[in-house]
Amino acid sequence: MKPTVLIIVIWLIAMGSLLGIHYFFKKKPQINKTVIMKIEAKLESLTDEQKTKMRYFESGIIELASGDLCIVDSGLEDNEIMKRGLSERKIEFHIDDPLFLERQMMIKEAFKRLNDAEKHCVTDMHSVILYRDGAYYLIFDPKIYKEYIFKYGTECKSCEDKKGIKK
Repeated sequence: MKPTVLIIVIWLIAMGSLLGIHYFFKKKPQINKTVIMKIEAKLESLTDEQKTKMRYFESGIIELASGDLCIVDSGLEDNEIMKRGLSERKIEFHIDDPLFLERQMMIKEAFKRLNDAEKHCVTDMHSVILYRDGAYYLIFDPKIYKEYIFKYGTECKSCEDKKGIKK
């Protein structure tokens, strides 16, 4: 065998094994569409209070091994959980600064509401979003902001995308 052919064969084997490893470790879980449809139907049958609890992670819906859906509420006692054949495990974690985490998430949400020029202005460090008196404000230099409006426009594509999702 010629050295170039041998190199190509070794390269193909190596690439094949890399792709196989990538596929094995990066395989995304498959969503069972029938379960999703059952959960959506179950959600529609809930009261507004139950839907609010779902939104705030105070309750949830899980599929049991039998295929039935079970609504799990945060108010369940340990013995009620065991009666349903479920188990629980407390997740231990510590948030050093809850206020920092809250503000960080709110700044990200505020950033999503900006138009294209404002977003570029913030990412290029020509403006900043600040928290003051319970609200979030964009602070910028109007001269530089005019340049960004001319360059990027005042459309808010992510805002339009969100409006399209709600329809």
